Amino acid sequence: MVKVKKDADKTRAELIKELDALRDHNYRLKSVISRYERVLAGKGPEENHYDLETEKDSIESLRKDLGERLKEIDLKEEELAVQNEELRSRLEEINARSDEFARMNAALRESEEKFRALAESTNAGIVLFRGDRYIYVNPMVEKVLGYTKDELLSMNTWDIIHPDSRELVRRRGHERLQGLSVPSRYEVKVLTKDGKTIWAEFSAAVIDYQGRPTAIATIFDITERKRAEEERDRLFEYSRDILFIVGFDGRFKVVSPSVEKTLGWKNEEFLGKHFIDFTHPDDRALTIAMMKEHENGREAEFENRVLCRDGTYRWISWNAHPLVDEKMAIGVGRDVTERKRAEDELKAAKRQADLYVDLMGHDINNMHQIALGYLELARGTRPGAEQAALLDKAEEVLNRSAKLIGNVRKLQKLHEGAFQSRDIDVCKALADAQSEWGATPGKTITLDLHGHRTCIVRANELLYDVFTNLVNNAIKHIKDGKQIIISLDTTEEKGKPYCRVAVEDNGPGIPDAYKERVFNRMHQGTASDTGLGLYLVKSLVRSYGGRVWVEDRVPGDYAQGARFVVSLPAVNNKRDPSDQRDRGSSQA
Repeated sequence: MVKVKKDADKTRAELIKELDALRDHNYRLKSVISRYERVLAGKGPEENHYDLETEKDSIESLRKDLGERLKEIDLKEEELAVQNEELRSRLEEINARSDEFARMNAALRESEEKFRALAESTNAGIVLFRGDRYIYVNPMVEKVLGYTKDELLSMNTWDIIHPDSRELVRRRGHERLQGLSVPSRYEVKVLTKDGKTIWAEFSAAVIDYQGRPTAIATIFDITERKRAEEERDRLFEYSRDILFIVGFDGRFKVVSPSVEKTLGWKNEEFLGKHFIDFTHPDDRALTIAMMKEHENGREAEFENRVLCRDGTYRWISWNAHPLVDEKMAIGVGRDVTERKRAEDELKAAKRQADLYVDLMGHDINNMHQIALGYLELARGTRPGAEQAALLDKAEEVLNRSAKLIGNVRKLQKLHEGAFQSRDIDVCKALADAQSEWGATPGKTITLDLHGHRTCIVRANELLYDVFTNLVNNAIKHIKDGKQIIISLDTTEEKGKPYCRVAVEDNGPGIPDAYKERVFNRMHQGTASDTGLGLYLVKSLVRSYGGRVWVEDRVPGDYAQGARFVVSLPAVNNKRDPSDQRDRGSSQA
């Protein structure tokens, strides 16, 4: 009989082999029984009985053995069924894992494709390296360094690092691999293929790439920025102005070396100190108010007196720009002590000039009145014709002197802003001025408003002086028998309404070379000119937002007379269709 192993840990192949052996043994047992049955079938009862008795034990043993073998076969088949189920489960698990691995591989390929697409389109240089060898470089690295991809992949990673920066890069890399906290970005010098040294900003990290620890680094070319910073540092070092950074708490964080040249303090004596510590007591309230502007995100421009190391004060003009997120302000301070001194001297000179003007306006005018009184007394003595003419000349000079003083005082008040603007009707101002001209012996003066009943401009009470000065100027320069015409028109300039007044005469005229100069303060056409009449006209007209010029009465022939034109912005005036077209001019 075949002996069957009882070990439950037999392999599937061993179990199948034993099962085949049992089946073969069972087959042989069945063959023996079948043979005996055939033999017994051919004998008589006695023989059969003898054979059965003789073979009884053998047959019983065979049957018993067969039963045991059949049970073992059943057990083996059950074990095989269990193992078949386990194999099926394992096969399903293997298939599932195979699908998962396929998906992971697909995702990995997609991720690598995205990485390459991003890396090869970015403006940053990107490298992957293990140890001292590159395993990937993007096109920007090739562009920055000048090497090809194949050249870089065959190079040692240290070949591109400048000797001055190698220790820094080595130390940072070692600390990063040890898991220590190191700055993610730092600046290093890099060598290009053509031997140049450039500045690059490195940002590095360790990642898992293709199942292995790999260093990834981004590289930005910051050479231009470093040059700008060096230029800034040179400016900071050599600037004559005080360059500074001050916190919102009022304390200096950075001060340029020029503070020593300007104020005598060493740089370190300023650092950490409060702005107010160096501010003149009378200027502290203003300084604190200006510093609060920084906290509101507004620039501050102001001047104050700052303490020098020798105990004196100098005027400094500050201009600071806030950096709200950093809670500080950067700015510049300029020494304006000499300018302030000049301003004080100018104010003193102005006060002195005002005193002289007041002196002319009051005391000298009083003398004029006394002199005019004596002239009247002299006329009462019935002088001869020659003496009377001399008296007239003296009176004329005194009157001109009085007008000059009047014009000076008007200019002074104009520059001081003493006159308030208001709406004034030019038609009425011309009509009022006409009464002063009156009947001028030997000269004809005509006012033509061209049918306009009103023309409003924004001016002040000195508009009257504009017209009287222009007419008086014409009266002075034409001979007897000549004519003066004052006319009013409305026109448009750049789409806006204007009121235009012209004073023309048929006197000797003004050559082109003098047309611009007649409005200058010091211009004198003749010995009798005071030089301030037309200058006052120009000053007033400009203060009204208008312009004044002189042109030929007959275009191209100055000898036929002059035309002075004043053009002023009109207020709510509509241009009359009958107005004349604009004429060519030479503006003062």
